[in-house]
Amino acid sequence: MHKIFVTAVSGGLLALATTASAFDCQYRNGSGECIGWRQPEVQFLLNPGALAGMDGAQVVEAVKNGFGTWEGVEGATPPHFLYGGTTTDNAILNDGTNIVIFVPCASWAYDPAWSSKTTLYPNTWNTGYSGLDVEVNGCRPFALNPTGAGGADQNAFDLESTVLQAAGMAYGLDVEPFITSAVMNGSLGPGEVARDLTPDDVEGIRALYGVSRGCSTGGDTKAPLSLGVLLVLLFGGNRRQKE
Repeated sequence: MHKIFVTAVSGGLLALATTASAFDCQYRNGSGECIGWRQPEVQFLLNPGALAGMDGAQVVEAVKNGFGTWEGVEGATPPHFLYGGTTTDNAILNDGTNIVIFVPCASWAYDPAWSSKTTLYPNTWNTGYSGLDVEVNGCRPFALNPTGAGGADQNAFDLESTVLQAAGMAYGLDVEPFITSAVMNGSLGPGEVARDLTPDDVEGIRALYGVSRGCSTGGDTKAPLSLGVLLVLLFGGNRRQKE
């Protein structure tokens, strides 16, 4: 876990902030702050594509659960991703239609090691998002409940766990390369199930959609110090201990 010490001048006073985790976001505004969705609800359509042979109702449930886990984080109010039905649309365009598509292997145009690719479309003012498309790598065999080593689905990837990470990107978080236990690390292997968020994931979604939002240097930021503490720091009082 890396820490970054940031100083910024605001209103003539010195503001101090630290980052408590390694999560990052996909886009920032002109001030360097992470942006998220501003609307309370975002509708998406599901293109099962490569999952055509799986039970449709269970696939829908796994996808909805992947998004719902993020919505259940205490202290955060991310938008509700509303399932709007299935579609055959496979156009990755900023066209007002948000799709989650399981791309057939023959059409997967990205790194084969990627489990998914999320494209977010910032709004005109770069203050939030106006749309998204989520592409999931259909070259991977998926299972609704892989049984792990020795089981029938030991070489399959857990569908809900895969969607959980893709959903984190849909909310605006980026891949986390440093904390391998985090959902946003995306390092889950065949037969493994990880449907619970780690503290790093939770801090990330809280930074984007919590009461005190902020993400300026690759992590969530604490509130600026009070005027009294600032004066102590500036004029030689007791020094604040590093965290």
